[in-house]
Amino acid sequence: TDETESLVVFQDDLRDDNDIFIVERAVATRKKKGRTEYLCLWDGYPKEDAQWLPSAHITTQVIESYNAPQPSHDTIQDSIANFTVAIDNSLRRGSSREFLIHVIFRHDVYHHLFSDKRELNFSDFSSRYFKVGWDQCYHNYRVGDEYNNGHRLEYPVLARPYLKWMKAGHCKNGDGVIIKKSRSFVEM
Repeated sequence: TDETESLVVFQDDLRDDNDIFIVERAVATRKKKGRTEYLCLWDGYPKEDAQWLPSAHITTQVIESYNAPQPSHDTIQDSIANFTVAIDNSLRRGSSREFLIHVIFRHDVYHHLFSDKRELNFSDFSSRYFKVGWDQCYHNYRVGDEYNNGHRLEYPVLARPYLKWMKAGHCKNGDGVIIKKSRSFVEM
């Protein structure tokens, strides 16, 4: 990402200077009072410092990157590893009926791979990223040419990306003063 195109400048009457921050990426969007806001992660800062910003306060590149993400190959592979391990663990538990799986999966990767579809079929899982057999588990033993006690993922798979927020609360700072705790989130 060209840093000059993902800068955000805050102008505040309370300060004499302008603060410039670099947006790593927008994670989510919401409507508030009729305007679109983006949850922005700041480059070099933890998720606890992420902020909801109106679209007028961020660059068009940040918005375009949110709408048509191009995550790195490593980022895609990490999210797919989280996904396939969660599926494999669920299949190993032997559930052949419908079940709910929560997976840590970056939203930009989900949007890049599935275009925000909510109902995924086998053909939606590109063989470029999902290797043969990722959606099945034969975990017991082999008898002749067949495996026993196997399970397969059933299609279609219903999926919905969401943010899981840490509960609001308080903590003590280094001086023993109780302060409001920053909230963090995980992309699921």
